[in-house]
Amino acid sequence: MDCVGSFLLSQFLWAMTFGFYHVLFSFVAMFLLLKLWERLPFISSFLLTLFAHIVSVSFLMVVVKLGVIDVLQYQYVPDHPCVPHYNPWYACLALGLTYAVLQSCFLLVLSMHYTWLDRWRTLFIVVMSNLMSSIVVYKLLPAY
Repeated sequence: MDCVGSFLLSQFLWAMTFGFYHVLFSFVAMFLLLKLWERLPFISSFLLTLFAHIVSVSFLMVVVKLGVIDVLQYQYVPDHPCVPHYNPWYACLALGLTYAVLQSCFLLVLSMHYTWLDRWRTLFIVVMSNLMSSIVVYKLLPAY
């Protein structure tokens, strides 16, 4: 359980510091892919992208804050053996995959109720937008 708490807490810290721009780049990429490739209307693309990002970011923050920090009383100790010592590329990629999994879960639940949403193409768009965002954030790291 320490390793899971350590992973989630390190993702939370990375998302709040160097990975802060991941959400912005992923938002733009997902919106453009939904608009151009999925051919959804502007409002539908925007709202779907907005709610997918709000749900994924807030779910990660609530799980880490309430579950890991408050309930389990876990603290980030850098010398702990379970603390992952990522290089920046792995941290960007892990954050992107974490957001992709959370957004995919949200969109899978949403696609059960809305038939106009193609499940597999939407999942592909989620993974590609988060992967592109991870690459852009990693390439911008030396800039700040």
